[in-house]
Amino acid sequence: MYEGHYRRPGETRRYRSIRELWTDGKDRIRLEWLIWAEGDTAAEPETFLMIGKDVYHRDSPNAKWKYQVGDRRDRAIFQLFAAAPWLIPKPPSIQFTSSNRQELYVKAKPHPRLGDVRDSVGFEYSPADVPIPDRVRLILNERDARWRLDEQVTWRDGKEPEASLLAFPNWSMPEDDDPVSLAPDPMILVVAEGVWSIEMKDVGSRTLVVEFADHLAVIEAAVGSANGERIVDVVKRRWPSKPIRHFLFSHHHPHYVGGVRAFIAEGATIVTTPGNESVVRVAAYRPFTIQPDRLARSPRKLDLRLFTKRFELADSTNRLVAIDIGDRSDHTAEFAMFWFPRQRVLFETEQGWITVKGKLRASRRAATLLKTVEDEGVVADWFVQSWPMTDEPSLLSRAELEALIAARDR
Repeated sequence: MYEGHYRRPGETRRYRSIRELWTDGKDRIRLEWLIWAEGDTAAEPETFLMIGKDVYHRDSPNAKWKYQVGDRRDRAIFQLFAAAPWLIPKPPSIQFTSSNRQELYVKAKPHPRLGDVRDSVGFEYSPADVPIPDRVRLILNERDARWRLDEQVTWRDGKEPEASLLAFPNWSMPEDDDPVSLAPDPMILVVAEGVWSIEMKDVGSRTLVVEFADHLAVIEAAVGSANGERIVDVVKRRWPSKPIRHFLFSHHHPHYVGGVRAFIAEGATIVTTPGNESVVRVAAYRPFTIQPDRLARSPRKLDLRLFTKRFELADSTNRLVAIDIGDRSDHTAEFAMFWFPRQRVLFETEQGWITVKGKLRASRRAATLLKTVEDEGVVADWFVQSWPMTDEPSLLSRAELEALIAARDR
């Protein structure tokens, strides 16, 4: 069971899984993990390899090996432990309980977005005194997703594996830890009059700040609470006399709403569509005791405002219109884009363009985006994106986007 980037909050999908394990019985372990959904015609296994204290991973047989560090290494060790508990020392900070034929290992840890979470692995032995379990249940919380695995051990082979399976990779590259909040000071750039962007290359995200006469609105906050706090801090330094009164986000995926708790702590009104109410409420009241954030240290009542179709903020200096385009996003059931009529700018989050092998291309959603813009009566000469931002232009003219769409259609 996988909970991740799907159309609605809390949506899950079921996958089938086969895990194969090789070991020398000492300090070398290799795990091949194949995951596929019903109807898939092709799937390739990812591989974990542990040699002593060194851990490597590759996404597929033809991918490059990557040396694991930080949280990625911890998760890999936990997954290897779930495959071979009789070989790998118990990971640190594990709570252990046992009852006859069953064992349960639980690791409580701070999550950047969800606060206190618990990774767990349960083993069932039959008979109770054998070293290898015949059933495994694993729950693993990743930065943007959650796995639940229930598997039955179906086959054991005592043959010694080929040496090449357990050999050090010929070449590997270090894999950066999942970015949560790395760079202390994001850049602030002008998008248009009264509209600014906060550039966070470390987490691959762009946030917009909308300036009104006596207050601000912020759109999008990636990953988790710490990054949201970083955005709040840089905004308050740049505009010390203007409070953040509103926080808006396009859709429920963590790269856009992950930092919402920082804005609740700031006293901002959280503005979203009805289908995302549960996302905001869950975030607001999650326990953050292992690594308290600002909202945990100074609790504040949630101020939530829901809208359907359109929501507008305006004064004598600026105007912001949030428009829910829903299924037309071809991404989520509810999806807001943000229009600045005075500047003729549209912030469409991730609908317009991507770079493939160094060449800028229209995304598969771009043509529908332009039709939606016309259907909604939006007049926009410029389009702004939040993601992807690495080696991507932040701003394209309508003429440039139309040219990319025409080139894609040829």
